[in-house]
Amino acid sequence: MELIKDFLLSEVGDAQFFLYSGNSPEPRKLIVGGLHGSEGKTTVKLLRKFISVKAEGTVAMINFTQRVKYVSTLNKKFYGTKVGAKLIRVIAVFKPSVYVELHSYSTKNYNKLVDPGIRWMKGVPPLVELEKGFLLGSVSPPLRFSMFNLDDFCAALEIPRKTNDMKVGEWIVEQALKSRDREEAFQRISERYPEQMHKLNKYFIELSKKTPYFSGEMNRG
Repeated sequence: MELIKDFLLSEVGDAQFFLYSGNSPEPRKLIVGGLHGSEGKTTVKLLRKFISVKAEGTVAMINFTQRVKYVSTLNKKFYGTKVGAKLIRVIAVFKPSVYVELHSYSTKNYNKLVDPGIRWMKGVPPLVELEKGFLLGSVSPPLRFSMFNLDDFCAALEIPRKTNDMKVGEWIVEQALKSRDREEAFQRISERYPEQMHKLNKYFIELSKKTPYFSGEMNRG
């Protein structure tokens, strides 16, 4: 684990980074934010609430940057950016079974994120609102299918940019940190949001039947 810690520290550079190891090294859980644009200013507020997290296994939390040029994670070019390349290397070495991507959005873009027609045209399912503007959904399909196993829990959590109430986001991250895999995380979150998680599970099944694009261009190792 010390070798992994040293690698992570070398990769994240000046990013805000927290690592916690419980009584056992497994499962490994990775929570990231600050991937593009100025989202890091919002996502770090949520990550800071887990500085002294207590969870089974090993937890790494990284807020890569507070401001960088915006390139969508749905765009192949993102993984060629400095932050995107670092993210791939971190996932490849850390090999998390629980992975949560934190994003933030302007409310003017709400419909673009939850509209099934718009999202499926981009090759990704729509996000689903949990409550208070917090949206949950799939991470970028090429990342999901190239870097993770199907039973891993991978989720993108969109935070309203101007919110001062992070309780919904805190609860979702807490459930992820308590979970070992996709099945357990889905069960935990479904206790509070049954309809939303039923819909997300349906989307996941539909997405998993599609041929993953960018196949072979990322390799978990």
